[in-house]
Amino acid sequence: MLGVVQVLPGVDAAALVLRDDARAQEMVSASDGWAASVEEVQYTLDEGPAAEALQAVARCWSGT
Repeated sequence: MLGVVQVLPGVDAAALVLRDDARAQEMVSASDGWAASVEEVQYTLDEGPAAEALQAVARCWSGT
């Protein structure tokens, strides 16, 4: 993930997280510990940009 941060202007950190329908989560990669921590907080609180994006996708799939 560090390569992503290096080539995208204005990006300080990045993480790739996979989540299934049951909200099981697996962090595949993170550019650093800070990015990993931010993702964990979003998952725990179910808040933040990643959580909001996943909620929007779930609404699209469910049709609501």
